[in-house]
Amino acid sequence: MRQTLTLLAACVALFGVTATASADCYGFRGKDVVVCVPGSDNAARHRAESVCEDATGSSCSISGVVGSTCQEGSSRQCYDESGNRNRRLTGY
Repeated sequence: MRQTLTLLAACVALFGVTATASADCYGFRGKDVVVCVPGSDNAARHRAESVCEDATGSSCSISGVVGSTCQEGSSRQCYDESGNRNRRLTGY
């Protein structure tokens, strides 16, 4: 019985961590822009595209997930979900 409760508690903890860690940073075709947004569903992807379009003034198409962090450099600009440019974004 004790092993069952321990296993159940471990599963609940694991699924809780997985659910709260869902977020992505997206790169865009032909752009030096990365946008980090909480979530990884279609709404999050659309939000990231909208931020990219506002930042660049042109249409943006996601090329893929580039990770959960963004470090700005000479060929990369990082934006958060509010459209604010940041040198470094972590925790996404």
